Amino acid sequence: LQPVEDEELLEYLYRRGVSDSLRESLQVSTWQTPSEPVDLPGFADKFNNYGERLEGKLLFPFKGPRGNFLGFEARSIQEKRVYNYRLPEAHWTPCWLGLTKETMGRIWAGEDVWICEGFFDVVALMRSVEDVVLSSTHAGLSPLHVKFLGRFTRGVVHMCYDNDETGYKQTHGYRDEKTGKFHWGAVQRLQKEGVRVTVHQYSGKDPGAVWDRGGDFALKQQFGKR
Repeated sequence: LQPVEDEELLEYLYRRGVSDSLRESLQVSTWQTPSEPVDLPGFADKFNNYGERLEGKLLFPFKGPRGNFLGFEARSIQEKRVYNYRLPEAHWTPCWLGLTKETMGRIWAGEDVWICEGFFDVVALMRSVEDVVLSSTHAGLSPLHVKFLGRFTRGVVHMCYDNDETGYKQTHGYRDEKTGKFHWGAVQRLQKEGVRVTVHQYSGKDPGAVWDRGGDFALKQQFGKR
């Protein structure tokens, strides 16, 4: 991986609210073709031996609580398609987008934690709140995410998933129409772990869309402290 230098990719990141400092902190990268084949489990099946399928794409790293690299999300700016790669360790380690080298210290210090879905939601929230912001990489907390938040957070967890059916169900839970069984969402699962949790209500498809619509002013209106 290497820092982003391509002008087209940089312009795209700026449009999406990614400042130079955020790009550096979040370690947004591009692919640098290695001189030797990549020797990682399952990598060649997805991206070819030298990662040729990653060329020209933006890479956003998944990190674990110790700051360890667990994989990445790759995004093309020409097509709305996201590629994921996770190391085997991601199966037993909570995997986050947006985790930086300062994150754990801030969580231990008792800061609130905001949970969202995608990378650009992380960026939007980081521009508008002073708390920790993490992405679970999709709508829904894994058991590893729940245990992590239950173990380490002393502040409030703010759920900020997308304003769609999936985001609602994964936040509040839902009842299966066929079986009648109620499936817990993030709220119930976190509360069971003793976590203080709140659901942030906002107008827009997701935090990234709020930025796209109205920039920092809209973000402050939707997510700024009241």
